Amino acid sequence: MPASPSPGSTAGLVFRPATAADYPAICGLINDEDELFLVYPRGRFPLTEAQLTELATQRRGFTVGERRGEVVAFANFYDFSPAGHAFIGNLVVAATQRRRGLGRRLVEHMLERAREDYRLAAVRISVFADNTPALLLYGAAGFVPCGMEERRDPRGRRRALLHMEKRLTPPAEGREADIEMDGQG
Repeated sequence: MPASPSPGSTAGLVFRPATAADYPAICGLINDEDELFLVYPRGRFPLTEAQLTELATQRRGFTVGERRGEVVAFANFYDFSPAGHAFIGNLVVAATQRRRGLGRRLVEHMLERAREDYRLAAVRISVFADNTPALLLYGAAGFVPCGMEERRDPRGRRRALLHMEKRLTPPAEGREADIEMDGQG
């Protein structure tokens, strides 16, 4: 019998572009209103395929992480700036797959796409100050705080949203990327 991945393993994890056929599985990654707020503050619980369809018109690089044919992670890019940066957004890993390195692998994959596909000089990510696992993950990936704003959660409570940035090394020469900068968010 083949060995199952250890708790710290990312064996069998594959990243690929998300399609509309993945939307039901992506919606299933969000378990409650509080989790949706952390992942997509402007979203309405429950997350629906219609919300993802609308989001896809405003963002780029919809990416899923898949293991054994099951969607277990999701992320994308938004707010491309003429200054050469964009945000990673809506990053989520299935609750049953957390603490196994999938989030780290997804962040690494998105950073590689930012550098190679979009030729970005920097990537930003936003995280609520009380989301300790995400703060530690992004800090370990080299992101540093660069700003903060106040948000209100669905219950009207004040929350601090931290913005973090990671500078990227230029991509290898010889690859050209077509990118149209926009201010979508």
